[in-house]
Amino acid sequence: MRVLIWILAILAAIVLVLLIPAVVRFSQREGERRLEARWLFVKKTILPAPEKESASEAEKKKKKHAEEHKKTDPVAALRDNPITDLIEEGTALVGKCARPVRRLFRRTTVAKLSLRLVAVGRDAADTAIRYGRYQTVIPYTVALLDRTVRLRPERIDVIPGFAAEKETFSLSGEVRLIPLAVLLAAANLALCALPVYRRLTRKKAAA
Repeated sequence: MRVLIWILAILAAIVLVLLIPAVVRFSQREGERRLEARWLFVKKTILPAPEKESASEAEKKKKKHAEEHKKTDPVAALRDNPITDLIEEGTALVGKCARPVRRLFRRTTVAKLSLRLVAVGRDAADTAIRYGRYQTVIPYTVALLDRTVRLRPERIDVIPGFAAEKETFSLSGEVRLIPLAVLLAAANLALCALPVYRRLTRKKAAA
């Protein structure tokens, strides 16, 4: 009985840890892009990318990775199947995968979203036209995004830059993902893809 209690306690602790959101922060300002991921005590800077290795070492690692991937690639058999089979099975797979993907998106939060866009055209009239287009497109895009994920916009500004020399924009925010939701979605996708993979491998073996 005590062992069962310990097992349940460990499982509960793992579930609680997996419920802590992972945060991906992004920003774009004047051509400078930043992308950072953080979960618990782990923090990883994705952009700007770290300094690249020497060309020879990078090429060796890339070749080694390609060889290993070729040996362990679970969908290598798909490349040799007729295109009609791939289209048929791919269509069925997309239909099955739509629900878990939608569920994952609905559990994803885009917070602290901030956008500042200065619309600039060739002249004052063109600037006004571009500003009007942005005023139509951006709210529609935000509304579409809000129906896909949990959107928490902070500030969205579209400004006509009649006196500005060039069009500029800055964008920042963060994406919050629950690791447990990601794992569940991945498991659902794997269960959906497994029958398709089996059917395609059977067709290849029978050919």
